[in-house]
Amino acid sequence: MPTHGVTRKVAEFTAGLRYEDLPAPVIEKARVCLLDYFGYAMYGCRATPINILFQTLADGGPCTVVGRTQTVSPLAAAFVNGAMGHVAEMDDTHRLSMAHLGDSVIPVVLAVAEATGADARRLIQAMVAGYDVAARAGEAVMPSHYYRGWHPSGSVNTLGTAAAAGNLLGLSVEQMQHALGVAGTQITGNFAHMPERGMVKDFNPGRAAFSGLLAARLAQNGFTGATDFMENPMGLALFGERVHEAAFLDRLGSHFKILEVSHKVYAACRHIHSAIDAALEINARQRPAADAVETVEVASWSHLAKLCDDPEPWRDAWYGPRFSTQFNVAVALVHGEPAVQAMFDQNQILRMLDDARVREIVPKIRVTVDRSMDDQFPTLWPARVTLVLKDGQRVSVRKDLARGEPEVPVGYDDIVRKFRQLGDLEGMPGEIQTGLIEAARRLPDVPVKEVTRLLRWNPPEREEAAHGRVAERAASPH
Repeated sequence: MPTHGVTRKVAEFTAGLRYEDLPAPVIEKARVCLLDYFGYAMYGCRATPINILFQTLADGGPCTVVGRTQTVSPLAAAFVNGAMGHVAEMDDTHRLSMAHLGDSVIPVVLAVAEATGADARRLIQAMVAGYDVAARAGEAVMPSHYYRGWHPSGSVNTLGTAAAAGNLLGLSVEQMQHALGVAGTQITGNFAHMPERGMVKDFNPGRAAFSGLLAARLAQNGFTGATDFMENPMGLALFGERVHEAAFLDRLGSHFKILEVSHKVYAACRHIHSAIDAALEINARQRPAADAVETVEVASWSHLAKLCDDPEPWRDAWYGPRFSTQFNVAVALVHGEPAVQAMFDQNQILRMLDDARVREIVPKIRVTVDRSMDDQFPTLWPARVTLVLKDGQRVSVRKDLARGEPEVPVGYDDIVRKFRQLGDLEGMPGEIQTGLIEAARRLPDVPVKEVTRLLRWNPPEREEAAHGRVAERAASPH
């Protein structure tokens, strides 16, 4: 077994990380990520893909599935809760790895802690380790990994969840090397689903949670894998043009990647957020009348155009609006920030899809590729929105990073407001909301079982408006 090399160093860091090693800002960031996850997971807990996964995977066990009273095995809980985090497009994001880390890592640490009785200090240390390994693995193979069609929330998250589970299970350094190798052989998740907006989008981070936890448990019981997966030419190197080993080693153990995570303030694919911010600035300067608009150009990097250039947001259920640059920019230009932020509510999405001014502007919006922005991605996620009016006026605004990035931060109170907004929409009683907010704020001085008890609150059945009624508009959207 190699006793040096990248995988060994990552395993030493991951197996050895303890709560006492974490600076106060890292612990505070973990609290924010947990509360953010509680909100967006609860809001997605009754979505159709999640219902199907739960019905398929539900078994017996001690672990909580968010929004359900029935408990299941750790593997089933990790899978369903992992998919749940991604379904509503409100999840945290690490831009350099292009992964939604919390979707997969948080379900794993909740499941393992609940099953083993680990306290919240160990949960937080494992969570930080998982975020770190997934983020570094993503950076190591970006951007070619993404351009080849891999879905990082399903692929590199698998390594992060193995690291998180392994830390919480108390794996030795050697066992952790095996866990990373077993996780690596399970890496999956691609973007083939995007043209059809398939439910498998949400499957991917759930599978990453399942696979990483499985890898750690197998390694704990003596199962072996490649102990040099990160540097092996038949390992991680298969998932990109090359492996940038410096991404793993740069300040490993002294700089924690969880601090680089951003939080969404709009319910849309993160790629669109810079364009939304630019459109909101134009709206704040001069709210354009829909019939006065000649054209709107949204210039950005090529992958935004590939994934989110959708002039027909009326199709594909709730995935359509959330992956349509045209729709989100139109709402921002016409109605401004309150309307955009209100689209956490599926019924607000329906109202905006029916809005005459939004419908008039959507066909006027063109998404174009600026090759200079390709060169800046993923360090920046830039977008430039240019509004041209029929009287010849022209307004152009560029945003290099969206709100919620560490450089354009939102605070804990912003996440609390987002959580309460989602809780209200889901019908969550105020005392449950307050209980989860206070539990997150007080961590690690709260028992994990108290957190999971609150997460088992069972929301009332509601019509999944955007999954049902949006599709009815597809035949005659205009």
